[in-house]
Amino acid sequence: EGDTSLKEGDSSLKEGDTSLKDEFIIFKEKEMKEKQTLIDQVERLKQSEREYELKVQELETEVADLTLIDQVERLKQSEREYESSKGTETQQKIIGRLEERIAE
Repeated sequence: EGDTSLKEGDSSLKEGDTSLKDEFIIFKEKEMKEKQTLIDQVERLKQSEREYELKVQELETEVADLTLIDQVERLKQSEREYESSKGTETQQKIIGRLEERIAE
């Protein structure tokens, strides 16, 4: 009988050993899932950062374009003002000459 009880105890040790292995496997699987989740989050953050940097570059280009457009518009306006004042000066010279002739 003593021999039989020893065998039963031995089998319970094997069962306990198996449950520890199962728990360890479950723990490792959970750990791997958590690591993969973190890796996925890091990748999404990196992708978001790249998208953000591209958007910033697009906006910087747009601002530069708008600045150039604004400068061109101001130059055109200055040119129009110059041309209109030049025309006025010429007209005033002609009027002045006519007035001189009339006065003679």
